[in-house]
Amino acid sequence: DFNPPPTGIFGIVPIGTDSVAALAEHGAPLGLLATPGSMFDSSLKNTLRIAWGSEPNSFAAAMPVLSEFLTRLQEE
Repeated sequence: DFNPPPTGIFGIVPIGTDSVAALAEHGAPLGLLATPGSMFDSSLKNTLRIAWGSEPNSFAAAMPVLSEFLTRLQEE
């Protein structure tokens, strides 16, 4: 039986740029763990697959990293 985590997020997020390059340049220095959408299909090149599930405190601590990544992309 699947027991869902108490807190989490799952989805494909369009980021408007090549996700492999964006993760290498902006995500890696932040320690962001996300999967380029292109790993699932070449048409998802400009997306991230995000799948996080954890305890509420851990989840809340991870969200600023995602926020900073997205902010850096907007500043390009």
